[in-house]
Order: sequence, then structure tokens, then C-alpha cells
Amino acid sequence: MATRALFTEIVFVFVACAVVYTDAVQTLDALDDRLLTVEKILNKVLIGRNTGNLTDLIDGSVKIASGLLDRGYPPVMFYAERSSGISGISTGFILKFNNVFTNVGGHYYPADGVFIAPVDGMYLFHWQFITGTTAHGYTGLKVNGSWKARSYTDNRSLDVSANMAIVEVKAKQHVWVETFTSGMYMYQYSSFSGVLINTT
Repeated sequence: MATRALFTEIVFVFVACAVVYTDAVQTLDALDDRLLTVEKILNKVLIGRNTGNLTDLIDGSVKIASGLLDRGYPPVMFYAERSSGISGISTGFILKFNNVFTNVGGHYYPADGVFIAPVDGMYLFHWQFITGTTAHGYTGLKVNGSWKARSYTDNRSLDVSANMAIVEVKAKQHVWVETFTSGMYMYQYSSFSGVLINTT
């Protein structure tokens, strides 16, 4: 009886080990498949071949295209709102969005309402103007004094206008939102944002 029980335990342990081994083999097979997929993708992207073997990349016999893995210029982006309303705005007034939520790179200057481009590139800018009176609200985006886009609100309180522009900006050029009519009131939560899409 004891011998049969011992035999049963041995068989159980053997079966358990076989199951564990089978699971391990299946896991390794799955990992091999995943690694092969990663190798194919990397080779296709980095050297243009779908060989499924990274040995050439590892030993340096195949060179990656110059600049392919270069992230380029560090991220540049900002987002700011107006924390309180401003009345009596006249033509040619640079709107100042003083409540800064994001300013990666530190290139937006809230005291002046101006963004200074750190590098030549294509930038995306967006602004939103909320009027607090029944006067029209005419605003536009300027780059170094030149209009790039415009927007306006209707003549009713709390009307909202917004616009977005993708523009090429040179390093050290200034970008801002400016008015082109008088008697305006900018309501709080009006906003201005921008992001560097790509260097040129």
C-alpha cells in the first residue's frame, strides 16, 4: 500500500514537472516570437531590411542612418490663460496671458505676452479670446510684427473666438496675440498656446 502511494506521488511529481516544463517551453517560444517581431521592426525602421536579426546592428557592421535616432531639439511648448478680465483694450494691444500652466523650455514670457522661438522650426499656435462686453473682439497672431492669422467674436457678452495656425518661425523671432480694434474687454480664461512641431 505504501509502495503504491509512493509510486502515485512520484508519478504526480513527474507529471507536474512535465507540465511546468511544457509551460516554460511555450513561454520561451512566445518570447522568441515576440523578439523576432521586434527585430524585424527595428531592422525595417533602422536599416530598411526585414531580416529579423539584430546581429549586424549589434556588432556595428551595419550603420544606422545618421540622425535617424536623434530626437532633435528638446521639446518646446506652452499654455497660458488669463486669470482675470482686462477692459479698455485698444488697437495694437498685445494680450498678456499671465496664468501659465505649461512652459516647457521657458520660452513664453507671461509679463509681455510674447513667445520667443528658440530655434528655426514649424510651430503650431492656438489662441482663444472670450469677450466680456457687447463689443466685437478682433484678435490675431503676429510673428515679428507680421499677421499670420486672425479671429473675431460677435458683439455679445461672453462670445468666444478661437483660431489655430501652423507657421514657420525663425530662432529669436517673437510671437504674440494682438488686437486690431478698440473698446474690447478680454474675459478671464482666454488662452494662448504653442508647440514646436519640427525643426527646419
